[in-house]
Amino acid sequence: MHALLINPPLNTSYPADGAYPMGLGYIGAMLGKAQCEVDVLDIRLNKYSEAEIIDLLKKKRGKYKLFGIGGMVTAYKYCKWLSSVIKKYNPSSVIIAGGSLCTASELLLRNTDIDIVCIGEGEAVITAIMSALYRNEDFEGIPNICIKKGQKTVYTKKELPLDINLIPFPAWDLFDMNKYSKNSYLVPVKTPSITMITERGCPYECTFCYRNFGRKTRHRSVDNVIGEIKTVIGKYNIGHIDFLDEIFNVNLTQVKELCNRIVSEGIKITWRCIGRTDFAEKEALQLMYEAGCRWIGYGIESGSQQMLDRMNKRQKIQKIERSIQLSRESGLIVTGTFIIGMPGENEQTIQESEEFFERNKIFNIPFFPVPYPGTILYDECRKRNIIVDEEAYIAALDRDATDLILNLTEMPDKKLKKLRFGLIEKFEQFIPSMELSDKNKGD
Repeated sequence: MHALLINPPLNTSYPADGAYPMGLGYIGAMLGKAQCEVDVLDIRLNKYSEAEIIDLLKKKRGKYKLFGIGGMVTAYKYCKWLSSVIKKYNPSSVIIAGGSLCTASELLLRNTDIDIVCIGEGEAVITAIMSALYRNEDFEGIPNICIKKGQKTVYTKKELPLDINLIPFPAWDLFDMNKYSKNSYLVPVKTPSITMITERGCPYECTFCYRNFGRKTRHRSVDNVIGEIKTVIGKYNIGHIDFLDEIFNVNLTQVKELCNRIVSEGIKITWRCIGRTDFAEKEALQLMYEAGCRWIGYGIESGSQQMLDRMNKRQKIQKIERSIQLSRESGLIVTGTFIIGMPGENEQTIQESEEFFERNKIFNIPFFPVPYPGTILYDECRKRNIIVDEEAYIAALDRDATDLILNLTEMPDKKLKKLRFGLIEKFEQFIPSMELSDKNKGD
């Protein structure tokens, strides 16, 4: 049986070749393990036009029984078009959607030609679907999916996801890793680079964030992570890794064990991670630096305690500031993400953020909040009738979050945009250089 995995386009400022589609890599590995022949259509990387996609699907008509589309919900409109084209030339095929696209599960099934929506992680789901196709069985017995049944959408029973240590390494060979390893995701390095995760899940519930992997944190074993690091060094001469864990430092014991292994085994790499300031501990930060970490990004979001509380961040300004200081003292380049315009934002809270930027000499271009399906913020907007036509709203999300999509404050749009522009003009000088200085380079 043949399957085609599709990476749709994504409207973002991040480089298309900076991060291979890791989720599809894991799915491809599971399909390969199940003796399925897999191809990848990487639309985002190769910037294929709609005419080129139609031509390809015409030429490969009837080859694929299964189509898997993985991506963000911002690709909803594109995936609606894409699924219709797939069905036109492959009417008996099965189309499954995965990733955060699936936070709009019922819309996808009602209004597109997608047949199955994966709820949560897809590794066990994809192998169960393959098995059902081989045996010509119904999909209703497969856990963790949403399917069409007549005019209704049906959610199947929920089951715990696979032990992530049992999932094979991503099927990198399906992708153009020469292109993907040439450019790093966020930082300027001269060696081949790759993205990786060491855990899944986040125990927090920030109002603007959706949790694809749930609120229970599950870590890969240190042996498993070290094995992947050594494998990509051997296959692609990797010298830099961007760890894309939701909270890399959520388990300091795990962090220290991994760092000690990297040091003791003489693995020479640089790396970047995303952390949470609550877990910024001096000993761990210093060990991270020794193991090659040179950059850490914190989801700070605001310099106003009032706004942090409204976002349910469960963080204190004083702790954030101390963590920035500790991280810098350990030799790390510290970046932060910031949001302007959450419900309750006003000139006073923005002034508090200004004072925070000034005190800590840190800044990044602030995002406007986007209520994505699956978030508390989205549910609030639905209840308040800020979002009325769900499909029209979600179809319009194919823009970058630096655009004002919905104004959630009491301020006029023009005022909010002007305040944001003023922040950029005043504090752009505090955006950290990602270039390593002699101080950051180490040995």
